[in-house]
This record gives sequence, structure tokens and C-alpha cells, in this order.
Amino acid sequence: MYHVKLRQFPHNFCRFNLTERELRETILDAWARDEWIDLGERKWSPHQANLTVLEGPQLPVEQLSMGRGWRNAVRQGRDVTEQLLATARAAASAPGGVHPGGVVASSLANVAEQQSLTERGVAHDTGAGVDSPLDVRLAADSLGLEALAKLGEEPVPLAIVWQLARERYPEHSASDCLKLAEHAVRSLAESRLAVVLAASDNGEAEPCASGEQIERVFHAISSWSSTEAPVSVLIRRS
Repeated sequence: MYHVKLRQFPHNFCRFNLTERELRETILDAWARDEWIDLGERKWSPHQANLTVLEGPQLPVEQLSMGRGWRNAVRQGRDVTEQLLATARAAASAPGGVHPGGVVASSLANVAEQQSLTERGVAHDTGAGVDSPLDVRLAADSLGLEALAKLGEEPVPLAIVWQLARERYPEHSASDCLKLAEHAVRSLAESRLAVVLAASDNGEAEPCASGEQIERVFHAISSWSSTEAPVSVLIRRS
């Protein structure tokens, strides 16, 4: 779940327990495009107000009363503002990312709707106490967003995404984390937000030309086995 705080002295406004889709449609996409948003009977400008987005567990009503909501959100969550804004801006600049008069399309969410880890035999609990395909997709999407925010023009080992999954979900097995990493990278590649590079016959790292090539890369143990040079498979931002 996501919890949001907008601040422009002397005004503060908080919203809690937003899904990723609700966050994008009500705040994040417009904010990434430097557009005003209308929340809490006020209009907020990205050039004047401060936005903070926390990712954490769903907060029950008793934790939101008496003005304690944001304090509880901070204590139980982590700040993902820059990561999510970086991804939203990347999506906005990607071909087909912006629809006239509408909001930035979420490529990651669209891909996730077509393929879930549960259909491939993976169960995952995001911490909200619900074990469902939707939760799995959200977990993989969230991992993809964080991975994208860490990528730059210089390629990094593909194994770093698996490492990131294991850091985020230490309570789950290495194999489950690997499948989450696969799903996150596949979504990034299919949405053209990131490029997977594999070593060619001449030893040069070249972009994977097809989905079949990416799948072959995913199935190779060596693709995920090391973050130390030389590395056969890399990933970078598009």
C-alpha cells in the first residue's frame, strides 16, 4: 500500500492505503508531468508543494485516528517518492506513454495484467495478509519500479535485480525472489523501459532482440549467478 503527504505551508494533506493504480491516477502521473492536482479541496502544484510517498502495510482505521496516521505510516513504511517519480517520468517520455487528455499509461501494470507469477506456480504475500494473484503482480511491479529507479545508462548485472528482491523480501525463498525478479525484468523489457543485454559470439554485450532470447537468458543459471565482472547478462535503462 502507498501513503501520501502533500505539504505547502501552512497546509498539509495526507491520504492513506492507496493502491498503485490509485496513486498513479490521482497524484503521481500528473505530478510527473508537472501538472496541478486537485486533492483535499485544494489545488497543489509540483512547483510549489512537496510530495512524499511511503510504501508500507495497510493501516487500519485505529492507526489513522487522532492525527496519528502519518506517524504510523512513517514508522512502518519507507520513502519511495524519488523512485516512483523517476519511473513515472520515464513512462511519460516513452513512446505511447501519454494519452491526450489522459494520464500516463503504466506499462508495468499492463504487462502484469497479462501474466502473473501465480499462474507460474509462485505464491507471495505482500505483507497485507492476502495471498492472491493481484498481490503477486503488485509485488513484482513494485520491485520493477525500484529496479528501474536504480538503473542508469551504464548497464549493471542482471543478478542485481534478484539481489534487490531478496533484500526486499528476506522472509521468502531465494527461488521465489528469483521468479519475482524475472517477472519484474520481463515487464520492464516488454514495456521498453529497460534493455536486457547478453554477450554475443564476439563477447560484446548486445540487446536481446526478441522475447524468446530474453526467456533463454532467464533460464540460464549464469545470467543470475554473479554481480562480479565478467558478467554475461546485463540490464540498463532504455
